Amino acid sequence: MLPEPIKKFVDVFAALPGIGPRQATRLAFYIFNQGKSAVAETTKAIMGLDALRACRVCFNSTDGNEICGLKRGETLNNIQKLRLKTIKNADEVILAINPNGYGDLNAELIAQELKNVAKKITRLGRGIPTGGEIEFADEETLGSALENRS
Repeated sequence: MLPEPIKKFVDVFAALPGIGPRQATRLAFYIFNQGKSAVAETTKAIMGLDALRACRVCFNSTDGNEICGLKRGETLNNIQKLRLKTIKNADEVILAINPNGYGDLNAELIAQELKNVAKKITRLGRGIPTGGEIEFADEETLGSALENRS
């Protein structure tokens, strides 16, 4: 039977994307076994998230000291709220959106919204990562790598 603080930690962290109960349990014991200073540092890091706020332009998280940048294409609504006048006549807008079906669709929609604003609209290149093994690449990745070869 796990101590109550470990159970609570596991419940909270297992609800996070990509972390299940087993990983959350491993994390809890790892942090605990590192000692009180590791527990304090982890607590401090999590509490630091409270100081962030949503950017008024792109709705990304910010501490107010960074220049706004588009990095996720989760909703077309967010891009429509973007102050298009601030990027009027830009030489290039680079859409850094996840390379999947949903991201491709959003990139197309965003590109349509921006076509009269920027001279050039591009996306990040995609393909096999440095150090990656070709045998583990899926058909879509291989196709994209061949299409964008240099």
